[in-house]
Amino acid sequence: MIKFKALFSKVYLKCVELDWSVLVLVALAHYIASYLGFVGAGETSLIQDGVFPYYYFTTVSTVGYGDLSPTTEMGRAFFVVFVLPGGLTVFTIVLGKAIGSFSDYFRKKANGMGDYSKIDGATVIIGYHPQRTSKMIAEIAAGDSDKQPNLILISKSEAAADAGLRFIKCESLSNATDLKRGAIENADRIVVYADNDDLTLTAVLAARSLNRRAHLVCYFIDAEKAALLGDHCDAEVIVSASVEMVARELTDPGSSALISDLVSVQGGVATFSIEVPEAVGPVARKTVTAELAEHFGATLISVRQKDNGGYQYDPRSSAPLQPGDTVFYISENRVDAATVNWGGAA
Repeated sequence: MIKFKALFSKVYLKCVELDWSVLVLVALAHYIASYLGFVGAGETSLIQDGVFPYYYFTTVSTVGYGDLSPTTEMGRAFFVVFVLPGGLTVFTIVLGKAIGSFSDYFRKKANGMGDYSKIDGATVIIGYHPQRTSKMIAEIAAGDSDKQPNLILISKSEAAADAGLRFIKCESLSNATDLKRGAIENADRIVVYADNDDLTLTAVLAARSLNRRAHLVCYFIDAEKAALLGDHCDAEVIVSASVEMVARELTDPGSSALISDLVSVQGGVATFSIEVPEAVGPVARKTVTAELAEHFGATLISVRQKDNGGYQYDPRSSAPLQPGDTVFYISENRVDAATVNWGGAA
């Protein structure tokens, strides 16, 4: 008896390890064999159209309403020897494998081993800091017009799993396989904020090699390290301005608080940007300035030209805004380009 149980356990485990396609074939084979067996046994009441599937699945799933059963001695014997034990075995194996696969799926995601490569248009954050990353996520969510940005976090630290985002645990921040699992290839926006400038540099180069079109922003402490990117990588480089902020606060008291307010979208007013639509012709800067001020309570502060990337701060500038130029403004809320009256050709 003990040997039989051990043998059954080994067979059961081997069956659970089978591929889904094999299990489906085994289940289908048992279903067909059961049907043919009842045909041979003369169980006409069980093999009628629509009756057998109902009888078979209620029986092997142990529901067994009792409204149908074999009536011939051969049918009963066939049921006891083949249909019931075989059906229960197949059913429990399929159910066990389904539950196991379901658990593995969520466990892998929780442990950072999931695969989000099919997701399009995500915002991917590379690197993790317990406090700074959480604040960054809150800022992105508050400043995003979608209000529910599709965020994916890639990090070497398992603590990042507690950030409440889709999480990818990587061997290194420049590992191509892990970056691809984090939907880097189809991302719209990428943020690199690593533990140090060396890691940031390699992560930026790896990310840009996999995605040439995404808006990529990276943070550096050292301006010299940031300069290494140079013309080799198209990225928006943010360099720590802590020293400059201290100096400005000394010469212009209150400037640091003002800058902090304008940077954070959670403190009321903030700086936002809007792009001049391609369908719009050249527009006078004064026209856009007046439109933003009168209808949205926004203040235009600068224009970045699409052609050369230069910034225009002088409100007296007569240079017209061209399609694709980026307008930066201060406001309590983000302005939708579709709601702006761009009329008034220069």
